[in-house]
Formats: sequence, C-alpha cells, structure tokens
Amino acid sequence: MVTKFNQFVSEAENKKPYNLVILSHDDPEDPNFTGQRLFDEAKKMNFPCYMMELEGGYITYKNSKRVVHNKDDKTGFEVDPENTLVMVRGSIASRHSWSDMVTQLERAGACCINSRHCIDVCHDKYRTSLFLAEVGLRQPKSVLVAGKDSSLEAFKQLGSDFPIILKTVTGTKGVGVLFQNLLLQLKQSLILS
Repeated sequence: MVTKFNQFVSEAENKKPYNLVILSHDDPEDPNFTGQRLFDEAKKMNFPCYMMELEGGYITYKNSKRVVHNKDDKTGFEVDPENTLVMVRGSIASRHSWSDMVTQLERAGACCINSRHCIDVCHDKYRTSLFLAEVGLRQPKSVLVAGKDSSLEAFKQLGSDFPIILKTVTGTKGVGVLFQNLLLQLKQSLILS
C-alpha cells in the first residue's frame, strides 16, 4: 500500500490537482469530525472533492466509469484511478457493506487511505497487536481470552499478578476497557465458588 501511495502522489506523474473522495459516516456535531474538516481544507486548496455519506451512499459503474453517489445525488462524482484519492473516515468498519465499498474502489484501482486490509486489522485490537509485534514494535504482553471458561488459563499464560487491563477485541473511546487486579478477583472468585 505504501508503494502504491508513493507512486500515486508522485509529483512527476501528475501536474493537475487530485480529485478527493471522502467516504464518511461521522457525526457532524462531533468536534473530531475529520471528514468535514478534510472536505473544507480540500475546497480551500481548490481540489475537486466529494464527501460520500456511507449511510445511503452507493457506487455505480456505467460506460467504463465508476461513480460514487450520496443517496439523493444521481449525478455523483467520478472516481478515476489515475487521479482520485479516496480517504476513508469514520466508523466504516461497523458495517460490512460499508467496508465492501472500499473493496470495490480498491479493485477498480483507486488509491484508498486506509485500505480494506488496514481497516480490518485496526478494527480488531488483538490483530493490531500481532501485526505491530511482527514489525518489531514492542507490545504489552497480551493474551486472547476466548471466553469466560478459558479466562483462568489465559491469566496463567499472561504470567503476571500485577493489575492488568482487559479490553474487548473491538470498540472505541474506552468502552469495555477495565483496569483490574485480576489475580485478586480470580482468587476471590475461586474461594466463593
């Protein structure tokens, strides 16, 4: 993906402004709404730009042209793999059909930031830790707890009696994150059962 992006943005190959498509499903009232911010900045720089709202948005292919549309926009915006950069924002991983739109655009040759593969990996915290470890980034010791019946065995694999952090595999903004002295809780649980 990095090689493709580097080739795509090569100054020598493209003298005109890039077209920008922003795939987004963010809440415009959220101060961290990056889709709208990207759109506003692209407009200031005179980049042809289109913000596709994933809810109700769709992609058509007719006369060898791929076009992204918002639900009430029959004209849409043409995606040309030679000059269109697709920025993927918001909670795209929350629906497979939204992620599949990224796959459609990638298969058509569009340069998508982030790629479907990247979205899938980053949506899963455990997979993310495995990928980061594979490229040599130090990670906190982690074990996957497949279910409550395997939690004691997972804790033994962890090999620590320090307070630990429990996270759900998916989720954002701290939802489902627990800071626990698990050894104490497991001991209490075993005594009580």
